[in-house]
Amino acid sequence: MRRLILIVHSSFDGFVAGRNGEFDNFIGDEENLEFVCSLTDNADNALFGRITYQLLDGDWPTAANKPNATKNEIKYSNWYNKVPKIVLSKTLQISNKKNTTVISENIAHEINKIKNQPGKDILIFGSPTTVHSLIEEN
Repeated sequence: MRRLILIVHSSFDGFVAGRNGEFDNFIGDEENLEFVCSLTDNADNALFGRITYQLLDGDWPTAANKPNATKNEIKYSNWYNKVPKIVLSKTLQISNKKNTTVISENIAHEINKIKNQPGKDILIFGSPTTVHSLIEEN
């Protein structure tokens, strides 16, 4: 069975964002990205909640094309573009978006179906609400 690997940035007191949803204390430096890229070597799916998906999808599809893109920005951008992305959301509507599937109901059943398919790890990026939902579903 494939593993779900969680990547969450949080403060020591367990918060992911500020009171108003701000995410300005996150340090997205090269060392952090190098660690994430080491996890992508053994993963072939990405799982997100809606907010995290929309945040990452606004930048990563084209990050490798930026003039000063680092080695790890290029590596992560290329990985992001090729792997299937699974988004857990009751509100997001996506049509014809390459490699992206939205799951809005029967979450545990659908995730278990994916976990039981052959493949590598599934990385969960951020998405604290999604993580809580998955924990509740065991």
